[in-house]
Amino acid sequence: MTFKAIIIDEDRHAAHVLKEMLNDIFFEIVIMPFDMEGANLQDPACTLQPDLIFIDCAGSGLEVPAALNRLKLQPEVIFLSSDKMDAAKAYEFNASGFVLKPIEKDALTATVDKALLNIKNRRMVTKNQYKPAVDERSFFIISSVNSYEIIKLKDLLYCVADGRYTEFRLVDGTKLLASKNLSVYDNILSGQRYFFRASRSSIINFEYVKRVNKKDGMQCEFIDGSSVAVAKRKIMEFNQFLQSMDIGFD
Repeated sequence: MTFKAIIIDEDRHAAHVLKEMLNDIFFEIVIMPFDMEGANLQDPACTLQPDLIFIDCAGSGLEVPAALNRLKLQPEVIFLSSDKMDAAKAYEFNASGFVLKPIEKDALTATVDKALLNIKNRRMVTKNQYKPAVDERSFFIISSVNSYEIIKLKDLLYCVADGRYTEFRLVDGTKLLASKNLSVYDNILSGQRYFFRASRSSIINFEYVKRVNKKDGMQCEFIDGSSVAVAKRKIMEFNQFLQSMDIGFD
């Protein structure tokens, strides 16, 4: 599941630093190009239809409320400022959060994670409203080096990134290497009930998890004895994932 984001900041260096931080922390966020040179926020933002907007409170000439009202889908908005008194503006515009400059990694991570959860919850509500009676696919096709392989979801333990490729681990012990990166399969599997993007490099099928070890972070242990770690910044979302399955999780 990917999310489009734009950064609105007249300080180009600050915008570049934020972009690099986001690219480093959030594999699912795609930063869209946005030109501040004489730009009117309304037209570019409407064209891009971002899921997430980072905007500096000190940006001159930015009519934030009017611009946001023009968007077809209301994005999550995170305000940025070197003045902590500007936090009041974030609440005034009902923003997702406020991050003080210079930006600290932990503060950015917590604020953005909250915004992404809001987006995911909205997408899930929309999907449940309009999905057909049966939308669970039973298989999908991957392109390996020499063939097309048909993988049944019920046979898939998990898949992991292998550079630009993706390795699939099946219940019978088979390993398959696909020629596309993990994000391609994330878009396919994110809508399936028991699949979860556990980290930048893995997607798991929870049907075959026999134990979640919480001693050192979270490790999902599979029926074949292998394990996959849940990234620290994904733990809160993973807990919500477990709760959503109504499996008696506490």
